[in-house]
Amino acid sequence: MGEKEQFALKIIEKAPSYGFEECEVSFGNATAMSIMILNGEVQSYERSNDQGISFRGKKKGQMASSATNEFTDDAIEFMLSSASDSCDVLDDEDEDLYDK
Repeated sequence: MGEKEQFALKIIEKAPSYGFEECEVSFGNATAMSIMILNGEVQSYERSNDQGISFRGKKKGQMASSATNEFTDDAIEFMLSSASDSCDVLDDEDEDLYDK
């Protein structure tokens, strides 16, 4: 099992302790490149690689998500705590402003 898979498993294993009945974890990876040319000469060159992880979970009938680009134990706590707090403040019985 790879490093990313092990990290995802840690998140999934901790999710129930935050009250999540269901959850999913996904990874994203993006590469970008920029080259500036002036008068036929390369002026600058930049290449970046960005990766991140997102969590989505269901708690008490509410869905919430969070994401980070850090792969640390603190990031796991942050993602689960943030999503859990979002579920706690959501209420399906609240009137939808767009239905008016």
